[in-house]
Amino acid sequence: MKSINNNNRFVLREFSEEKDLNAISSIPRLPVSYNYNALEGMSHPIDFTIRPTLTKNHKIIVAEDRQEHQAVGAYACNIKDVIVCGEKKTLYYMFDINVHPEYRGHSISNMFFRDIHSAVKQDERSTILVAWTSKNNAPIKKATGNIEMTPQYDQCQMAWKVSSPVRVNSLPSNCLQVRFMKMIENDDVKLRWDNAFQQYNFIPTNFSDILVDNQKYHESTYIATMQCNGQLYEASISIWNQDLIFTLKNRQQQTQKHRQLYCCYALGEDQETSDILFRYLLQRVHNELYSQGINYVFAGFSMTDPIRQHFPLLPGIKTLEFTSIARFSTQTEFTQFKSQSNYPIWNDPRDYGILMLYPEQQQNCNNSNILISKL
Repeated sequence: MKSINNNNRFVLREFSEEKDLNAISSIPRLPVSYNYNALEGMSHPIDFTIRPTLTKNHKIIVAEDRQEHQAVGAYACNIKDVIVCGEKKTLYYMFDINVHPEYRGHSISNMFFRDIHSAVKQDERSTILVAWTSKNNAPIKKATGNIEMTPQYDQCQMAWKVSSPVRVNSLPSNCLQVRFMKMIENDDVKLRWDNAFQQYNFIPTNFSDILVDNQKYHESTYIATMQCNGQLYEASISIWNQDLIFTLKNRQQQTQKHRQLYCCYALGEDQETSDILFRYLLQRVHNELYSQGINYVFAGFSMTDPIRQHFPLLPGIKTLEFTSIARFSTQTEFTQFKSQSNYPIWNDPRDYGILMLYPEQQQNCNNSNILISKL
């Protein structure tokens, strides 16, 4: 990759594990403005190189201080094929944009964005460049605006504490052949996902990217089915083992187990009946995770995803909102995507980063706020 200079002091280059791992790992993962003393707990990457390797095509770029001869910042990018508006696109997902606090203010983040923008423009395929940020992150929005990236859609992230089992609601008496099971065969899961998410944007061109390539992280898929008034209803929730990528510890430095819920859906002719079945499944899954000693769960959904109405299962955890900032390869593709602004967005479990826990501020509530960072 061609180097980019900043007054000849900083240069961008490919990451070298032997040369850069210690320097990059030592960079604080959060902005200096955060009050660390208020944290009840937070997660930290086991190895910051894990997330990029969740896709076959990826890269890590570091900024090196030529005077000190060491890396002072980095960003990562996953490159994957997705379906948007019914067509295959190459998605560049940019994340872990991080600069050491002593080097902030040197426009290194701007160098990162110009670098990825240059790489995407040179790609002859139909491409989309995407980054996520909190809705009030003005500096990131300004930096991305300089490279033709604009806000596209909003997303919310919910979480709750798995401190006790919950009561499982009864299903309607006229519903028969109720089944709750854990799926075993990946081919069966893939067929169900292909059917359930065919009206979503940003789904993988092949769900084997998750079920095969990332089999160690895809922990399980639960499904509930029933017959009601002669119609078949189906609901499903999959579990992503975030503990294999991040270690979550509380203020006492005790490790907390956490899981991500994803590929959540409910299918059936009557929406109310579908909702009842999904709620039943969510309660059953919560109790399964409780029996496994899981401490926290979280999930992310686009604002247009109909399933998000069921989350969070329990109150007491703050819901956060994020904005997708993207650049399409052509104006036509951008216009086409905007025409489907009411379509739900499929959430990739590989896209999620650090997890921060803050004491709950709401009155008469003993749980904790959880803030989740995607960048």
